[in-house]
Amino acid sequence: MLIARQTVLSAFLLCLVIVASRESARAVSEACPATLYAPHTVQSGSAASAKYDYSLSAFSERSIDAVMVADTNKGWFAWSVSDVPLMRSVYLIKERGFQYRYRRAESGDLSVLFPADVVITHAWVARAKTTGETILGWDARGMVDCEVPDLTNQGAIPISEIVSETKPVPSKVPQPEPIAYSIAPPFPATNCKTPFALATVPGVVQPKFPDSLVGIVVQPAVVVVVVAIDASGNLVDSWILAGSGYPAMDAEATNAVKLSRYEPSTAYCHHIPGTYTIIEEYTPS
Repeated sequence: MLIARQTVLSAFLLCLVIVASRESARAVSEACPATLYAPHTVQSGSAASAKYDYSLSAFSERSIDAVMVADTNKGWFAWSVSDVPLMRSVYLIKERGFQYRYRRAESGDLSVLFPADVVITHAWVARAKTTGETILGWDARGMVDCEVPDLTNQGAIPISEIVSETKPVPSKVPQPEPIAYSIAPPFPATNCKTPFALATVPGVVQPKFPDSLVGIVVQPAVVVVVVAIDASGNLVDSWILAGSGYPAMDAEATNAVKLSRYEPSTAYCHHIPGTYTIIEEYTPS
């Protein structure tokens, strides 16, 4: 019996350049010139803090000017940074017995100071502009307003295990620590039954095991595909993050995600776009 199965792995934001071990693939768009990665308190375990660390990431190398906003237990705050370099990072990923390389551009560690101890509920890049971005044309657009991103997995790398990583060398001149200032809510207050929700795949189409590989592939194989979903749940792009080594199998995996039906994530009562990794498993038996 030949089994092909599709499972959603995780969510992550559209700001990646991805190179698989067997097959290279690149995301072709970004929702915002930069993504804020998981702000966290300096002291582990602290429920509230006046200082938070975070980092910025993007599809490719560039310098970033950005305005961040944070929803906290003491209201909304904002802060800005200028000329933050995002440099190439490379991760060697292990997922279900196979490895692949994952690349993106990241800042070093950044910090922000609040006027009092706060608990951040959500934070993201609200406005940003780039210098030196040469692939997607962000430089020509100047300062760009960014929509609320998928907040379910803020910039995290969608894998089970990082085998090794090569990250930017910290600058000898540290970035200044900006002081967050109070702002009005960036949008009207919302009230709904489910203000935040993960994206789902209510209409999963299972991949087919290629007839041409029957008797040839005798070991389990995995294809990891990335899908970009708009705020209406429509598939707007897909690409292979890690190929199986068999073009026919990769093609079936890509076709399955294109035929599947998606429900977008929700943030602050509004559907939002996002990108998601999907594992396609093939088990000959």
